[in-house]
Amino acid sequence: MGLGVITMTQPNCPLNQPRCGLEAGNPVCPKCGLDVRVRYVSEEAGLLAASKAETTYWQSHAKALEEQINKAPEPASSSTPVQSRVAGQVFQDLPIAPQMVVLPSGSYLMGTAEHDADADSSEFPQHNVTIGYQLAIGRYPVTFEEWDACVADGGVNYKPEDQGWGRGKRPVINVSWDDAQAYAAWLNQKLGLQANDPTRYRLPSEAEWEYACRAGTTGNFSTPTGQLSDNDATYDASAVDGTLSPKTGKKHDKTTPVGIYAPNPWGLYDMHGNVWEWMQDDFEESYRGAPADGTAWKTGAAVRVLRGGSWVSLARDTRAADRGSLSPGNRGYGNGYGFRLARTAP
Repeated sequence: MGLGVITMTQPNCPLNQPRCGLEAGNPVCPKCGLDVRVRYVSEEAGLLAASKAETTYWQSHAKALEEQINKAPEPASSSTPVQSRVAGQVFQDLPIAPQMVVLPSGSYLMGTAEHDADADSSEFPQHNVTIGYQLAIGRYPVTFEEWDACVADGGVNYKPEDQGWGRGKRPVINVSWDDAQAYAAWLNQKLGLQANDPTRYRLPSEAEWEYACRAGTTGNFSTPTGQLSDNDATYDASAVDGTLSPKTGKKHDKTTPVGIYAPNPWGLYDMHGNVWEWMQDDFEESYRGAPADGTAWKTGAAVRVLRGGSWVSLARDTRAADRGSLSPGNRGYGNGYGFRLARTAP
């Protein structure tokens, strides 16, 4: 790197958003404070200025988040009194907490019929599951914005990489099952929910997740057509995948912000694709002996369940019944492992 003159025309955005915060007619970036008119005597000086600006921004951003977090909890605009929480209701316990959707109770057929050519043997046997309680589940996967609020509050120390794709409303990635447990524990602590409280925030059981994903439908996908296209979800639609995804479309190279596609019939977003989601359950190779009441299956197995597929998955891996598994400490760098929360609604 020789001495010279460079122009800082695209300073790095401290929020790692898809585009710079520069606005037309304003040479100073409102996100990082860098002035594109400034010319530096060397490339090293320019990079140092960008680094200092980014550090300053994050310090002020963390302070603002901490001030917001330490305020007395107030219901968000979407919140409603506990007594009126009914199926379809969206609520949010804290401004920094995920939005939750109350689901109707009911029964469904979990898994896949053994004659289904797209099924894996771990999806057998099909069995009836009853969700006989008021289940609430995350409207979206937990986002970087929500995770970073937890970091700013000291709830977790780990700040996962975003692969350069952006943070904010994108689903948090590069998190393990253990990380997801730590996030839920932080939120429970903020709300004063004790260890024996049945309404604590937690990961969903896979029976709960599949119930929520199907949303009263019985096919592979809860889309209006029962098939999947790149108008429905973030997944690898570049190849025809039998009758599941019969038309070629876009091959995504990263996650997308949550909520950009239509929700399923129960108002839940990104249930197919975008990020794999951790479940509370231990993974077993079949459903023989699985609970039928919606509770998580804890067998002592060494691996945990993942559901939903991700941005890099083919359609068959994003089906409502598809199952994956990994060790609880695996963060799956770059592959899109995230989570959404559940709780029994109070």
